[in-house]
Amino acid sequence: MASAAPGNLPVEMSSFIDRATETARARRLLLDHRLVTLTGPGGVGKSRLAARVAGQSRRAFPDGVWHVELAALDDPGLLAQTVADRLGATERSSRPPMAAMREFLRERRVLLVLDNCEHLVAACAELVGALLPHAPGLTVLTTGRQALGIGGEHLLPVPPLDVPPTGRRLTLEELRGFSSVRLLLARGGLSVDGRNREPIAQLCRRLEGIPLAIELAAAQLPGSGPEDLLAEFEQRFDLLLCASTSVPRQQTMRATVEWSFGLCSPAERILWERLSVCVGGFDLAAAEEIATGEDLTRGQVLDALTGLVDKSVVSRVEGEGTARYRMLETIRQYGRDRLIGQGRLLRWRRRHRDHYLRLAIAFDRGWHGPEQARWSRRCDAELGNLRAALEFSLAEPGGAQVALRLVTALNWYWAVCGATEEGQLWLTRALGAAPEPTELRATALWVTAQVAAVRGDLATMHAAVLECEELARELGSARVLAYAVQYRATWVMYAGDTSAGVTLYQEAIERQLDVGDQLGASLAMVQQALCHCLRADPAQQDLVHAVARCEEAIAIAEPTGEVWIRTWAQTLTGLAHWLDGQPAAALPLLLESIRGKRSFADRAGLGLTLEVLSWAFAAQGRHTAAACLTGAVESVLTPVGTSFFSADAIARHRAETTARIRQALSAGAFEAARRRGLRFDLDQAVTYAEAELVAPAVPSTLTRRQLEVAHLVARGLSNKEIARELTIAQRTAEAHLEHILARLGLRSRAQVAAWVAEQLRP
Repeated sequence: MASAAPGNLPVEMSSFIDRATETARARRLLLDHRLVTLTGPGGVGKSRLAARVAGQSRRAFPDGVWHVELAALDDPGLLAQTVADRLGATERSSRPPMAAMREFLRERRVLLVLDNCEHLVAACAELVGALLPHAPGLTVLTTGRQALGIGGEHLLPVPPLDVPPTGRRLTLEELRGFSSVRLLLARGGLSVDGRNREPIAQLCRRLEGIPLAIELAAAQLPGSGPEDLLAEFEQRFDLLLCASTSVPRQQTMRATVEWSFGLCSPAERILWERLSVCVGGFDLAAAEEIATGEDLTRGQVLDALTGLVDKSVVSRVEGEGTARYRMLETIRQYGRDRLIGQGRLLRWRRRHRDHYLRLAIAFDRGWHGPEQARWSRRCDAELGNLRAALEFSLAEPGGAQVALRLVTALNWYWAVCGATEEGQLWLTRALGAAPEPTELRATALWVTAQVAAVRGDLATMHAAVLECEELARELGSARVLAYAVQYRATWVMYAGDTSAGVTLYQEAIERQLDVGDQLGASLAMVQQALCHCLRADPAQQDLVHAVARCEEAIAIAEPTGEVWIRTWAQTLTGLAHWLDGQPAAALPLLLESIRGKRSFADRAGLGLTLEVLSWAFAAQGRHTAAACLTGAVESVLTPVGTSFFSADAIARHRAETTARIRQALSAGAFEAARRRGLRFDLDQAVTYAEAELVAPAVPSTLTRRQLEVAHLVARGLSNKEIARELTIAQRTAEAHLEHILARLGLRSRAQVAAWVAEQLRP
């Protein structure tokens, strides 16, 4: 079996009714052309076909097949950043995302799928037109109701599914040969026989083979047989079609959606309309908070939502501990259009905004605690809704202060969870819209400085710090002033004056303690520890002070269950040990830090941790692993920037260690190891590091590749998923697992997972 390329294609949640002809044509076009667009009306199956074609084309794109869903993106200004985030392409996030993508794609062979472009045609055309000339290995597959309209584009109209012809009596076997019939039977849980043969054929013809229309109709089949369903459908359909002025197939789709709407209960119709303001999905709590009002009580929401799921209006996807719900864009737009027609869209968008403002405030208050990983995942899932809430606040008269409150409440998400570039964009817009000299603005300024620090954008950080400090002193806000001093210390540290940085951090720690912000103080302690490491003057006992500060920070953070600050303290303690010539002492600390950071994708922290780990490996003579990690560091940091490499000491240590690794390895061996690391995503980089850290304890038991496989087994991955994760054949993954079981004398995957847990136990 072929090895799997990296990527993020959506998982198929239901069976794919074969479109062999269109699939083959699309694959041929992708081999011969660099821009292919699948066009067709809403509901015809463009997205499903694109995902299937992309999945079958993986072998041709060794650097990945990447899917970007655009239906939830309303702001064309966020398109480049959204695509760059999906690719992991922002090499240094202080650079514009377009420039970063060009650099990232220049030597990579990638298939990029832009799905649902119709509302962003001009922006998509500009983006694709700007990327293709600079990325010879890039191929783009787009879907939409119209072409992008740029040179080199090749169109593939996606037709409806084939339907039974009129005027000829078909055998049952012939009828089953039509893809529209197969879809209706599969979704409706039916089989065709002599009694229902003609109603099924007529229904497929009436629906013109449009997959979404067939799915909506099929949802009614368990309660109504095909004969009854066809009769009811015919009664209403002609009237609905006559009321429509769109082109025929759009009439059919619109009429089918209206027919489905008419089959809903009053509560289901109300919920459909009100939930159309959600973008990218929602959970039950959001549905209850947003949609409850006159004619719909909170207690009715769950029953109505269940009814919409049963009718295929809403899809239900199981998440981690909670279910999420989603409407297809055609269905969501119908509900939105009804709200617009009733003049009620603003009211429910405001309800939507208020719900996600409360969510952001809860995130801010709950971040420094044991739920950091859960909060990170939740914000990832709700990013489309958070964007919509921000956009609405900035557009609504008098809403700028709300936008500023919302974007500021998400400060830790922007700075810690890999969304630095987007956070900077929203902060800039909100600050521009709300210039009043308030404490909220001052808070947003230190958040801006924090995000800019992670991005390595020293100019933005400096300007934000200066204004923040001046405003905090003017307002008499001791709390904000503590953060202003803290990030002035950060700017000074990165500018190279580590002695001044140590002094300013000490002032910040004292100010944070004075205002009772214990966790703010612990973060400043960790930052001061980094500053001590960058100075590393034996006469001033910097390394001793760094370790002591990290211990203080952990003592403050640990009782609260806080993970992020603790992992930073572990990384910097490991750095201090390496600087002190004790690489072996650094390793267990770095392992614990890696395991903690992985849970909420702290890319900046993981980048520095993996970098220090590569230095420790090199000091122990493990040069191949060190070389691989140099590439992994670049891969992990691409979406967020590399601010700490702007510090002279870090850059010097990196250059000196890389030179030693190159001396120990041949040029080919170094590049092969480094390129392997470059291809890692975040999970692969962490899995590799964990396996390398455990390897010395069991050198004669498993090979390093087998250790990687064992770690992935412990994470619950199947053999197929392991093959994709490690870019190997599935047969190879299976063989590795067999060898692992044999060498360890185990009999099951569960026993392998238990063995891994034992090896990782501190």
